[in-house]
Amino acid sequence: PYPVWQAEPFPDEGGAGTDDVEAAIAELGRYLAATGNATETLAPSQGHELPTAPHDPVAASYVLAAATPGLVPHHQALLETPGAGDRLREVRATFRREAALMRALGAGVGGAATDVSPN
Repeated sequence: PYPVWQAEPFPDEGGAGTDDVEAAIAELGRYLAATGNATETLAPSQGHELPTAPHDPVAASYVLAAATPGLVPHHQALLETPGAGDRLREVRATFRREAALMRALGAGVGGAATDVSPN
């Protein structure tokens, strides 16, 4: 009388350790520094620290994948990556690439990324 769906668990293979999570968070910090956001919100000299992720590497890989800059298809591809280890490697590569783009474009230097025209 009604549709029934049969689901299978997603194969989350290729484990990751806490070192992988810490490396991805470090890349997030470098990305934030490249955008100029880290200097105001995460200055270690003022007692601020990088954001924390869940202790579970699988959960952390999903949280960090959702935090990456990009369009929906890129986010979806990251979230569909099987295995927390592979997902975290892709997240690190994304943050690294985006930070390099920000540095190349000069974003974050002198507020170039945050200046807004009143028009």
